Amino acid sequence: EIRLSLVGSEMCIRDRVNLSDLKRDRGESVEANNPADEVSGATGTRCGVPVEGFPSEDSVAHSPRKSNLGTADDRVVVEADVKPLLASGQCSAGGTERKAMSPADATLYRRAAARINYIALDRPDLSFASRVASSSMSNPKEGDDQVIKRIIRYLKGKPRVAIRYQFQMESEGIIVYTDSDWAGDVETRKSTSGGVVCRGSHTISWWCKLQSNIALSSCEAELNAALKGAVEGLNVQRLAATLGDNLTLELRTDASAARGVILRQGVGKVRHLQVKQLWLQENVAAGELTIVKIPRAENCSDALTHPWGAHDLPFWEAMGICFIPAENGPYLRPKDQSTYPSVDAPW
Repeated sequence: EIRLSLVGSEMCIRDRVNLSDLKRDRGESVEANNPADEVSGATGTRCGVPVEGFPSEDSVAHSPRKSNLGTADDRVVVEADVKPLLASGQCSAGGTERKAMSPADATLYRRAAARINYIALDRPDLSFASRVASSSMSNPKEGDDQVIKRIIRYLKGKPRVAIRYQFQMESEGIIVYTDSDWAGDVETRKSTSGGVVCRGSHTISWWCKLQSNIALSSCEAELNAALKGAVEGLNVQRLAATLGDNLTLELRTDASAARGVILRQGVGKVRHLQVKQLWLQENVAAGELTIVKIPRAENCSDALTHPWGAHDLPFWEAMGICFIPAENGPYLRPKDQSTYPSVDAPW
């Protein structure tokens, strides 16, 4: 018995349907061995709208769940328990496109998103959530306020965050970590770039940014992320040079394909290579910076490219992030408890 889950914009169905009915809807002829499997007058829903050829709840309740096609061993059960996507321009659960918020609600949404964006300047753990909330500020739709509510619930549980700068020996250079989430945005299919600039183990800056163009491969998305990291790292390097501190720059990524493209010269057989990516090749060849491949487990910028969970806590610890709990709340302490900031700390 084979179970198929149908995923796609055309298969927003709530019931289990018969394979012959699906093929009939596409104009294909099916020879069913069991005539009892045919459902006459079947109707159903596609994005909540009745569609001819898809069984309704009543017809499916009184019809067989299985259709014997071919041999007795080829039994197929099709399950279409798929919720419609809520991307812009697609159907919602009620069968209609998402409506724009009222002017009053849209103003409240923009105010909340702006405040979250302001807080995220000092909190790396809010970078991705702030980017998602800010992306809908121009035209917020009904349901976008759920993002704001989730961020508020998160802030109630973790109201304060500190960045630890422990004592370290004088470091020789600047380290930039970069990563990307290829086509992670479900509406635009653009990729998200994340990066962290460090000197030694001290975090200097970070970012989470939606890429301006749609990457056709994960290699192209990683190249765009590496380019952003190189620009930020060179900016910090030249700022330090004005203060009389000459530092080296090392770019670290977990993408082998992107590193291979950066280390070669010219376009070669790579398609869609842009001028700005050739600029990165030139700077690496000139010795302005070096690029190093690292494992994903050591790339702390990975936590800035997607909604993070408990498995991303080691990345925050590597960045020196320390969660200060609320009063009578659960404690999340690093391994060295002597360096954990007190709740009564002035900052």
